[in-house]
Amino acid sequence: MKLLLLRSVIGLLSLFSISTARSLGSAIGSLMYRMNTRMVATARVNLALCLPDKNQHQHELLVKRCMQETGKNITEAGISWSWPLTKTSKLITQVHNEQLFDKALQAEKGVVLTILHHGNWEIMNHYLYRKNVPFSALYKPPKGKGLDRWVTKNREKSGLSLFPTGRAGAQALNRTIEKGGVVIFAPDQTPGSKSGVFAPFFGIQALTGTFTQRLLQQNPEATALCTCVLRTQQGFEVYFKEMDQEIYNSDPLKSAAALNRSIEPLILMRTEQYQWGYKRFKKRPDGDSKLY
Repeated sequence: MKLLLLRSVIGLLSLFSISTARSLGSAIGSLMYRMNTRMVATARVNLALCLPDKNQHQHELLVKRCMQETGKNITEAGISWSWPLTKTSKLITQVHNEQLFDKALQAEKGVVLTILHHGNWEIMNHYLYRKNVPFSALYKPPKGKGLDRWVTKNREKSGLSLFPTGRAGAQALNRTIEKGGVVIFAPDQTPGSKSGVFAPFFGIQALTGTFTQRLLQQNPEATALCTCVLRTQQGFEVYFKEMDQEIYNSDPLKSAAALNRSIEPLILMRTEQYQWGYKRFKKRPDGDSKLY
């Protein structure tokens, strides 16, 4: 039943133009803001912690705009999931620093691409489809075999190979890198306590995953880049950025700190499009009080 409802909603959203989808998403986000949902409260806490140089009025304006952008992520699902790949990829109007990615591909030593939950990250699949680049990623299988098959089928049509999280999935990603392929990984989600270390993120200690560091320790010649897909009036723009070279450090703490330093400038480019409604600081170092 849930799968049928989800497919019906996304099918309906796919009928909308990008401007209509975004207008609807903005309205949904504005409603979320007025209802003062938990996501709104979380965004307030995160922005106050991470951007202390802004005043309360500036924070509140960012919270509202963040909710509107979150709403657009929801209503753009029809575009990113159901539109033909060739059609959606044409919405990518500009790629910044693409030479970094091309150079890494030409080296054939593997690429570890950390993608932020910033803008519409699902569009990265369409960019890589346009580049005709096979790529791999880990995912947490959703409950229900039918939903799992549907999610996997929709994402893998772009050339993505999905592997469930766990030892076998990690080994599969290592093999991808060894063959000179591309691995994508989201670095801005809170990992399990045994899979991360606390490192500064906008000056706040955040439990940060060490998976990227482990991949690079096993594949030191691979190129580490970070990327995001930001929403523009015309469509989307892809950004690539070199990562702080300390990410290759054998010390997980130093590597995690370098990872967070690397992604902060991208987040600040269009601050309102970042996932500030996510409880990034839910897990705290021993002795620290809860933030949410």
